[in-house]
Amino acid sequence: MSGPKSNFTPLLLYKYLNHRNQTTWNMKKMFLFFVLSVPFTFLSCKKSSDSPPATTTSQWTFNGGTYTDKITSYVESTNELFANDNNGNFVRVFFSSIGKPSKSGTLTVLDYATTFTNATQCSLQVGNLYGTNPIQPLSTGKAGDVVILTVSSSGKLTASFSAITVTDGTTEKTVSGKIIEQ
Repeated sequence: MSGPKSNFTPLLLYKYLNHRNQTTWNMKKMFLFFVLSVPFTFLSCKKSSDSPPATTTSQWTFNGGTYTDKITSYVESTNELFANDNNGNFVRVFFSSIGKPSKSGTLTVLDYATTFTNATQCSLQVGNLYGTNPIQPLSTGKAGDVVILTVSSSGKLTASFSAITVTDGTTEKTVSGKIIEQ
């Protein structure tokens, strides 16, 4: 009885099984690597608590328009909180304190031309920096006009005001808003 001759030898069986075991082991290593790397990928993308806060926008209304600014700043040389939009519209709150205010409180709005007598007073100016004859109305000191000043724990200023009377010398208007130092 003679049949087809087999080329199968113990050496070939050993090589076949060894190759199969290596392939299985390599696949297991790749699977293990993938399973372990996924959690680390997600952890590395986690937003940390040190991320900067979202920018807060200052906003004010004047003469029928609403304006916003994301880079409101305190100007030390003139002791003011200054906000302006990309089109030159601005609002300024001038403080009577010597140096940057350090305490929250209610400030009485004075006529722009009046000399401050204490640290609880301020004045406002609003307008536009551009144009051939830029109009820049100033606060009138109307009774009841106040600015609510908030000083954060980091020393940043927020000025809130509603219906503050301003004039350009001929016409009275009002300005309202909340400007926040960045």
